[in-house]
Amino acid sequence: MPTREVTKTERHSSEDECFLPRSLAVENLPHSSSSFHKETQNFQPEGSSSQMEGGTYWVKAGGNGNGTSRITPSGNISYVLTRYDLTNSLVNVLPSIYNSSIENFPLLLHFFNLTLFALEGATKTIIHGIAPCNIIHVTADKTTIKGFTIQNGVNGISVEGATSVLIEDNTLINNKHSGIYLLFSNASRIDGNSIINNSWSNVRIDYSHNNTITDNECAESTAAGVYVANSTDSVICVNNIYNNGVGIGIIEASDISIERNGIKENTMGIGIRKTTASVIQRNSLLRNKNPFDDGIGIGFYRTNNSFVRHNLILKNGHYGGLGLFNSTNNCIFGNNFINNKYHAIDDYGGNYFNNSIIGNYWDDYSGSDSDHDSIGDSPYATHGRGKSKDYCPSMDVFIIDATPPSVSIAHPSSETYTTPQLDINVTIYDFLCTVDTVLVEVNNTINVTLQPARERTYYHRYTFTEGLYALRVFANDTVGNMNSSQTVSFIVDLPPSVTILHPQNKTYTSSQIDINVTVKETVSAVDTVIAEVDSTENMSLVKYPHLYHTRCTLTDGIHTVTIYANDTSGYRNKNASVTFTVETEPRNKDGEDNRLDVATAIGIGTGACMSIAAIVIFFLKRKNGK
Repeated sequence: MPTREVTKTERHSSEDECFLPRSLAVENLPHSSSSFHKETQNFQPEGSSSQMEGGTYWVKAGGNGNGTSRITPSGNISYVLTRYDLTNSLVNVLPSIYNSSIENFPLLLHFFNLTLFALEGATKTIIHGIAPCNIIHVTADKTTIKGFTIQNGVNGISVEGATSVLIEDNTLINNKHSGIYLLFSNASRIDGNSIINNSWSNVRIDYSHNNTITDNECAESTAAGVYVANSTDSVICVNNIYNNGVGIGIIEASDISIERNGIKENTMGIGIRKTTASVIQRNSLLRNKNPFDDGIGIGFYRTNNSFVRHNLILKNGHYGGLGLFNSTNNCIFGNNFINNKYHAIDDYGGNYFNNSIIGNYWDDYSGSDSDHDSIGDSPYATHGRGKSKDYCPSMDVFIIDATPPSVSIAHPSSETYTTPQLDINVTIYDFLCTVDTVLVEVNNTINVTLQPARERTYYHRYTFTEGLYALRVFANDTVGNMNSSQTVSFIVDLPPSVTILHPQNKTYTSSQIDINVTVKETVSAVDTVIAEVDSTENMSLVKYPHLYHTRCTLTDGIHTVTIYANDTSGYRNKNASVTFTVETEPRNKDGEDNRLDVATAIGIGTGACMSIAAIVIFFLKRKNGK
């Protein structure tokens, strides 16, 4: 136990010294930058449309197409963003470097439900910006950005006034202010990103609510790994946060949950100022200090009504494992305080270091446990003018299970599949606890529950339609730890789907027959469409805006037309055929031809004339009395 009270200087002489620097105030960082602009991509593909709504688009640096298929990719991202209405669309970006020589920055994503997806991931798909402006700027709801390296801008990704945005599996490095910046943006998710060496903060959230920051690596920022200000109801969980000025900084917020993070080797692990009703639980706070041993694990300033529970607080700097400054009515219990300079400092009072059952483990507690109930007989006194005490100090180190289950995706893998039914197999292992539920999220929308198949293996057979897919596995254990870090992206490329619009299974009275079909192909492009007539003649169909067409001349009788559609991946549809009848003259009810040959017609005509003449002669004879 320390032998002296800390001085006023040791308790920090000012709030700026103790917590986040004022330079992180919202007014000191730029918002979106749109000052830089040049003419969009210098080619105009012949036959391209300016208003194609929805669909799938393709980009490959150096391409010279209109971006509407994989074999005709656009040469840059800017072209697709400015050329088409991308509402409810997917833009697939093929591996390359996309820099200011071919792109207009910022890339403006302002279409509802647009996904910008790097097909082969962040190591191969790099967007290299320029310092005067943001790299990607989002203003539309339900935008997804997945799989890029985004570097050398002001903010790597800025989101302003949008909701339900997903930023996933990206690498954001070497940006002048923030890797990811949310302003007035709610209900969004920052998931699975590597966010490193962004000068002001790796993740910054201002005036935004109900956001989730999970499973990210946040490191090497001068100011903050994660910074949240003037925001409510946000979750910061399962992140690896290290080597920042402040690991997690919260200012003027409420209802913030910080849980299951690894927070180490920052000058300050967690700094919270003017915040209420927040929870810090199941985190590891290790060695948060600078080379001069200045630092602190968790620091509260004017922060009230919050919980600090079930954390490992180990080897933090001179200002202690936990510091409470001008803060009251906070409850601290179930934590392990080990080998800190000072374990806890309370300079105000009115805080509680135990609940009704248990307090904290203090490695320098010297009291006894005469009744062997694992609770010390005498209180543990914290440092500071508040003179707070833990009245139920634990004699034993808490086993704090902050480790989520281990997850490995066995199938599917990152490849192209040509069948719709795929087995989803994952292996789950939890060292300290029992696995509770395992879910697979399909393209961020559909949740599928996996069932145990055998020891540590979970399984489900799922039927996919054609397209690009991203699966994310969520594995929860019985104490609430969740692993959502494992993802896999793959393609289901099925043969083209053919619908025959005309002819139909009926009788036609014209020998001229139009053949009209539609062909649906999501992943590849349609290559050829062939009509086989009566298993003898093949005719190529011509593509029109909404269908494929040809016209043929057929004799009377029963005919069968079979359509074969081939895509550019070499796949052909299953047979699509129709049988119909051509009958240019009607038949009688027995199916006999109602048309008469010439001889029959002459015979009938001659006989009819003779009969009429006989009748006339008969009547004339009667009239004359003969």
